[in-house]
Amino acid sequence: AFGEFTPLDYIENFIPSKTKHKIIQGIIYKAFDIETLGRGLKRMDKYCKEANVKWDYIKYPFGFSFIFFRNNKIKQDVNLSLEAIKILEYMNTNNGILENKEKACKITNRKERAASSIIAELIENKKIVRIGSNKTGYWKVK
Repeated sequence: AFGEFTPLDYIENFIPSKTKHKIIQGIIYKAFDIETLGRGLKRMDKYCKEANVKWDYIKYPFGFSFIFFRNNKIKQDVNLSLEAIKILEYMNTNNGILENKEKACKITNRKERAASSIIAELIENKKIVRIGSNKTGYWKVK
Protein backbone atom coordinates (compact mmCIF):
# COMPACT_ATOMS: atom_id res chain seq x y z
CA ALA A 1 0.00 0.00 0.00
CA PHE A 2 1.12 3.55 -0.73
CA GLY A 3 0.93 4.76 2.89
CA GLU A 4 3.70 2.51 4.16
CA PHE A 5 6.47 4.03 1.99
CA THR A 6 8.40 7.29 2.23
CA PRO A 7 9.96 9.24 -0.66
CA LEU A 8 13.35 7.84 0.38
CA ASP A 9 12.02 4.32 -0.18
CA TYR A 10 11.29 5.23 -3.79
CA ILE A 11 14.62 7.04 -4.25
CA GLU A 12 17.04 4.69 -2.49
CA ASN A 13 15.35 1.30 -2.58
CA PHE A 14 14.08 1.45 -6.16
CA ILE A 15 10.48 0.70 -5.22
CA PRO A 16 8.49 1.11 -8.44
CA SER A 17 5.85 3.84 -8.54
CA LYS A 18 2.27 2.75 -9.05
CA THR A 19 -0.84 4.65 -9.93
CA LYS A 20 -4.37 3.91 -8.83
CA HIS A 21 -5.99 6.13 -11.44
CA LYS A 22 -4.53 5.57 -14.90
CA ILE A 23 -7.11 7.77 -16.62
CA ILE A 24 -6.40 10.70 -14.30
CA GLN A 25 -2.66 10.13 -14.76
CA GLY A 26 -3.12 10.27 -18.54
CA ILE A 27 -5.04 13.54 -18.32
CA ILE A 28 -2.38 15.10 -16.09
CA TYR A 29 0.35 13.87 -18.46
CA LYS A 30 -1.42 15.39 -21.48
CA ALA A 31 -1.79 18.69 -19.56
CA PHE A 32 2.04 18.69 -19.16
CA ASP A 33 1.85 18.59 -15.36
CA ILE A 34 3.90 15.38 -15.18
CA GLU A 35 6.57 13.94 -17.46
CA THR A 36 6.36 10.22 -16.88
CA LEU A 37 5.43 8.07 -13.95
CA GLY A 38 8.19 6.97 -11.61
CA ARG A 39 11.04 9.37 -12.44
CA GLY A 40 10.21 12.53 -10.52
CA LEU A 41 11.46 11.69 -7.03
CA LYS A 42 14.84 10.41 -8.19
CA ARG A 43 15.34 13.42 -10.46
CA MET A 44 14.25 15.86 -7.76
CA ASP A 45 16.71 14.32 -5.29
CA LYS A 46 19.52 14.39 -7.87
CA TYR A 47 18.96 18.05 -8.77
CA CYS A 48 18.68 19.08 -5.12
CA LYS A 49 21.99 17.38 -4.31
CA GLU A 50 23.64 19.08 -7.28
CA ALA A 51 22.34 22.48 -6.19
CA ASN A 52 23.05 21.80 -2.49
CA VAL A 53 19.36 22.32 -1.63
CA LYS A 54 18.02 20.55 1.44
CA TRP A 55 14.56 19.05 1.27
CA ASP A 56 12.16 17.25 3.55
CA TYR A 57 8.62 15.93 3.29
CA ILE A 58 5.36 15.71 5.14
CA LYS A 59 3.60 12.38 4.77
CA TYR A 60 -0.16 12.18 4.29
CA PRO A 61 -2.34 9.08 3.84
CA PHE A 62 -2.74 9.99 0.15
CA GLY A 63 0.82 11.11 -0.66
CA PHE A 64 3.62 13.51 0.20
CA SER A 65 4.14 17.22 0.40
CA PHE A 66 7.70 18.40 -0.17
CA ILE A 67 9.52 21.23 1.57
CA PHE A 68 12.54 22.82 -0.11
CA PHE A 69 14.90 24.93 1.96
CA ARG A 70 16.26 27.85 0.00
CA ASN A 71 19.79 28.81 0.91
CA ASN A 72 19.26 32.49 0.19
CA LYS A 73 16.35 33.01 2.60
CA ILE A 74 17.84 31.60 5.79
CA LYS A 75 21.49 31.21 6.50
CA GLN A 76 21.78 27.46 6.97
CA ASP A 77 23.01 26.87 10.49
CA VAL A 78 24.54 23.46 11.12
CA ASN A 79 23.48 23.75 14.77
CA LEU A 80 19.78 23.77 13.86
CA SER A 81 17.63 20.72 13.30
CA LEU A 82 15.56 20.33 10.15
CA GLU A 83 12.41 20.96 12.17
CA ALA A 84 13.83 24.25 13.50
CA ILE A 85 14.65 25.33 9.94
CA LYS A 86 11.06 24.45 8.91
CA ILE A 87 9.74 26.74 11.62
CA LEU A 88 12.07 29.57 10.57
CA GLU A 89 10.96 29.14 6.94
CA TYR A 90 7.33 29.39 8.03
CA MET A 91 8.07 32.46 10.16
CA ASN A 92 9.78 34.19 7.24
CA THR A 93 6.61 33.80 5.16
CA ASN A 94 4.43 34.93 8.09
CA ASN A 95 5.95 38.35 8.92
CA GLY A 96 8.54 36.71 11.19
CA ILE A 97 5.90 35.44 13.61
CA LEU A 98 5.01 32.04 15.10
CA GLU A 99 1.64 32.35 16.82
CA ASN A 100 1.63 29.34 19.14
CA LYS A 101 2.91 25.82 19.80
CA GLU A 102 -0.03 24.27 17.95
CA LYS A 103 1.16 25.97 14.75
CA ALA A 104 4.68 24.62 15.41
CA CYS A 105 3.16 21.13 15.79
CA LYS A 106 1.47 21.42 12.38
CA ILE A 107 4.60 22.78 10.69
CA THR A 108 6.89 20.05 12.02
CA ASN A 109 4.32 17.25 12.17
CA ARG A 110 5.38 16.63 15.78
CA LYS A 111 3.56 16.52 19.11
CA GLU A 112 3.52 19.50 21.49
CA ARG A 113 6.40 18.31 23.65
CA ALA A 114 8.71 17.91 20.63
CA ALA A 115 7.55 21.27 19.25
CA SER A 116 8.41 22.88 22.59
CA SER A 117 11.92 21.43 22.36
CA ILE A 118 12.32 22.79 18.83
CA ILE A 119 11.18 26.25 19.95
CA ALA A 120 13.64 26.04 22.87
CA GLU A 121 16.38 25.15 20.36
CA LEU A 122 15.59 28.27 18.34
CA ILE A 123 15.60 30.45 21.46
CA GLU A 124 18.89 28.91 22.65
CA ASN A 125 20.48 29.61 19.25
CA LYS A 126 19.18 33.21 19.45
CA LYS A 127 17.06 32.87 16.30
CA ILE A 128 13.71 33.81 17.88
CA VAL A 129 12.47 35.75 20.90
CA ARG A 130 9.21 35.61 22.86
CA ILE A 131 7.02 38.71 22.65
CA GLY A 132 4.29 39.11 25.27
CA SER A 133 3.01 36.77 27.92
CA ASN A 134 2.90 32.99 27.79
CA LYS A 135 -0.87 33.15 27.35
CA THR A 136 -1.27 35.85 24.70
CA GLY A 137 2.23 36.25 23.26
CA TYR A 138 4.03 34.92 20.20
CA TRP A 139 7.55 34.25 18.92
CA LYS A 140 9.32 36.61 16.54
CA VAL A 141 12.47 36.15 14.43
CA LYS A 142 15.36 38.19 15.81
